[in-house]
Amino acid sequence: MAICNCTKISHSSWDFTAPTSTPPKVDDATIDDLSAKKVITVHTEIIKSKDKSKACSLKGLLEDLKDASWVKSDSTNVNRIEELIDSICDNVIKTKCTCEEKLDDTHACKDDKVIKAKKDCTSPKVWSDSECKCNKKTAIKYVDGCIDPKATNYYCKTNKCGADNDTLPENMVTTQCEYEINKKLKYRYILSTINNPNPEDGINTWGPGPIVIKGTSSYDKPGDYSWLNKEYKDRKIYWSKKCSNISDTTINFSGEKGLYADQGDIDILNDLVNALTRFCYDYDDWRFFINKYKLMIMDDAGNNLGIISVLDGSLTLDNRKSSNSKVRNHDMIFYRASKNVGSTVFSNSPGSENAAASDFTYYFNNSKQNNKILSNVEVDNNYVISVKNSSVDESTIGLGTLLEVKGNPIIGLGSILNK
Repeated sequence: MAICNCTKISHSSWDFTAPTSTPPKVDDATIDDLSAKKVITVHTEIIKSKDKSKACSLKGLLEDLKDASWVKSDSTNVNRIEELIDSICDNVIKTKCTCEEKLDDTHACKDDKVIKAKKDCTSPKVWSDSECKCNKKTAIKYVDGCIDPKATNYYCKTNKCGADNDTLPENMVTTQCEYEINKKLKYRYILSTINNPNPEDGINTWGPGPIVIKGTSSYDKPGDYSWLNKEYKDRKIYWSKKCSNISDTTINFSGEKGLYADQGDIDILNDLVNALTRFCYDYDDWRFFINKYKLMIMDDAGNNLGIISVLDGSLTLDNRKSSNSKVRNHDMIFYRASKNVGSTVFSNSPGSENAAASDFTYYFNNSKQNNKILSNVEVDNNYVISVKNSSVDESTIGLGTLLEVKGNPIIGLGSILNK
């Protein structure tokens, strides 16, 4: 159903002049506002152009013509006016009525048939305002899916969701959302047990290259906390704080790079945060898994950029026998020494800053493993490490695998380092 109502259509009022033809005909009446164009000419133009404003102006003029004496006296003219009005209403002005308007007793669109149909629509049938008719009751179809656009299994990634693919279906039942974080590690990270003398003997390794961190969570409405802005974010912040204050090692070697040279190296620290965040998803006790292990950072050339472990709840390069032990893990000092033949050695430990080169030599050569004593390590007066009667490669193998402190050397440096 459509109505012909010009109330909401902007238009002008037109005046007419009676035709001079005999007998006078409605078609020949002229319109003063349009330079005396005939009614039939203007009507034809409006039907073609679909101009609602002009159509309403002509409709008003035709309504005024009904009161002209020469029209009233001739039924042919009366019928012709109705024909012309119906024509412009049906073809130009017509406005489609909504179901609500058809059911409104006070509206021009009121439709008694529709009103009765809704009144008679009783259970088990249901009335549909969108179709404006009574239908058989149908079962509600529920759709399962994730509604978070940031999730990898977002419903609209694999299903059509409206014209712009952003309108979720009605009756949506939310399911778990799946997430992925893709990062790229610059360095290699080797996780080993805390007392393994060889930090390259790892039980878990990540990098260099792409890593993927995955997680799931509920997401029931827009703005909900998800795995992304809750769990993953919290863990990333946790490891960022841990990596912001890594304590230095006791003994340093001049040839070392990475965190040994600069504990504030942003490039390494940012990469380390991503690595630790990835590692922690491999263990249930994600905050404290590192307490049982040590983690070595290695570049493409095989250089040790830092072996980190936990001491009293904080990360440190000063590796200990356990996360709360006062005894240093000397295996790591000897491993590092094995990689730095030709470098100078110095200590940051309070009380040993002025240790003599002979103290370092005594310390290394009185370190025991399997009741064997290594006696070919020397630190000269310039504090340079060398190995007697060995190539650098042989010395690297020897120092890295043979040295471990079992007792306390009698000199000051050894006593301090064994704490």
